[in-house]
Amino acid sequence: MDKFVKVCVAANCKGLTLMEDGGPIHTTLASQQWHQNHQNHKLAWPPSSPDLNPIENLWFKMKYFITNLFNPKMIDELNKAIHIVWDTIPFIT
Repeated sequence: MDKFVKVCVAANCKGLTLMEDGGPIHTTLASQQWHQNHQNHKLAWPPSSPDLNPIENLWFKMKYFITNLFNPKMIDELNKAIHIVWDTIPFIT
């Protein structure tokens, strides 16, 4: 979340609607205070519901394209493939 927070602070992100799964990182006092200070809205999200999580579609596409277009064998090949595929995904998806 630190990287996300830095980007949002730089872009003056306020009033975002975020989906968080209730994991420990999302329930810390620091996280709660950050949301309150930035007037963010958190969606109500049922626990253990990966089928509802929109990020799962993104992970599926990432895995599909990395495996089928690049089929990396070495960690540096995987890293390069991840960046290439990630950079082709439209910001608003």
